[in-house]
Formats: sequence, C-alpha cells, structure tokens
Amino acid sequence: MSTCEIRGFPLHFVDEGQGPVVLLLHGLGNSGRDWEFQSPALLDAGYRVVRPDFFGFGRSGQPPQGYGPVAMASDVRALLEHLRIDCAHLVGYSMGGAVAYQMAVDEPQRWSSLAIISSVPCFVPQRLYDHWQFWLRHVLSRVLGMQHMAQRVTESLFGHRPELAAIMLPRYADNDVEVYRKVLAALAGWDIRSQLGRIACPVLIIAAEEDYFRLEDIESAMQGLPASKLLIVPGTRHGLPMERPEAVTQALLRFFSRSSKF
Repeated sequence: MSTCEIRGFPLHFVDEGQGPVVLLLHGLGNSGRDWEFQSPALLDAGYRVVRPDFFGFGRSGQPPQGYGPVAMASDVRALLEHLRIDCAHLVGYSMGGAVAYQMAVDEPQRWSSLAIISSVPCFVPQRLYDHWQFWLRHVLSRVLGMQHMAQRVTESLFGHRPELAAIMLPRYADNDVEVYRKVLAALAGWDIRSQLGRIACPVLIIAAEEDYFRLEDIESAMQGLPASKLLIVPGTRHGLPMERPEAVTQALLRFFSRSSKF
C-alpha cells in the first residue's frame, strides 16, 4: 500500500505484481479494497494490478472540491505518471466505469482495452425514476446519514446474500456524507455519449441482468462503440464484481488475452 501527493493531497493506491498493467477503478461508496475479489486471480495470471482509492474514499485525502468523473480521471492520470505507466488495461465499475469512459475518450491511444462493469456513459437523469433516485440519495444521506444510506444500498445490492452484505455494509457506512453528495451532484451532470467514437481500444461491457442501469441504455450506447462486446450475467444485481467475482474475473482474463496491445 502506497500514497502519492496529487493536488496537494495524499492519494492511496495498491500496486502489486509484474506484467501488463490492469488499472481497477472502484464505484461510488466503494474503494480499491473492493477489488480484492478480482486481484488474486489477476496477479496469478501474470498481471500487474493497480487499485487506487479516489479522493474522498478509502484511505485517500479529501480535497475541498474536484469530485466527479472529469476530476477523478485527471487524478488517476497523475497517478499513472507517478508510476511511469504508459499503457494499461482499463477497468471501471459503476462510478469507476464513468471515470474509465472519461479516461478512454481523453487519451484514446493509451489503453490496451477498456472493460466497463455495471455502468453507462451518461449519468444525467433521463426518466422520472432516475430523478427520483438521485433526489432520494441526496435527501437520505443528508437527513438520516450514511449509516442509513449504507443499509439501503446494501439491502438493494446484497439483500439476497447476507454473508456478503455483512462485509459490505460497514464499508459503505464509512463514507463521508459530504463527499458522497458532491460526487452525486457531479455524476448527475456527466454525459460523454457524443464522444464514444473516440475510443480506440477493444471494449467489453459486463452488465448485471437485474441492474438499475437499463440494458436498453447500455445497448444504445454500444452503437457508438463499434469494437465492443456485451456480456450479461444472469440473476445478478448492481454489485456484480462482489456478487459474482469468478464470472467477472474470468470474463476479464479472456478479454485481456484477446487484446494484442501491451
């Protein structure tokens, strides 16, 4: 475990193994720690695995501003420069998927491949239900606090898996409520659908069958990604990397092996 100073604040990351780099970007309310479900197999397969904690999450610092996919993408680029990494397999889950999309359009030639898990290239609310979900998270987190929000999120994602819920609940509850709300606000204004054509590497999209991100929105976005493939994991919810780690890991390994740029 290491830290480097970015924007004057410590950014925590884990950098393990040797070989082609796999950069793993976590979701909202998560941290790089949650990739522990995938990291061992990736390391055993001969990859170097880099897992940062975005600012405001995990063990990283909390700048007063600069949250959301654009700022987070810039922070991760600074980390890659610090580690002297020129090329990587880029993997993002949920909010981390938004950051991965942003990085892929910002620097199209840098990536061996792009894997998006349970995410979309537009978080701007499109329907009444979307507006309701953003509003509900803002209100619940402010009025009732992160413990209540964590219980709600954990029940939604892992209510059918009590042993997994017990692991994830304290992690979600440990989030800073103001950071959480700042990220929500930034996500609600983020949309790069018009830029997807800039992505130059192969793309794998892994979707949960019962996710709150709609499959029709994912499939619509793929029309702007000619070199993309979609894998739908049956019977899963939004917490896909934690709920079905073997399925996600094996899909990533197969995808990486078919991507020739290292």
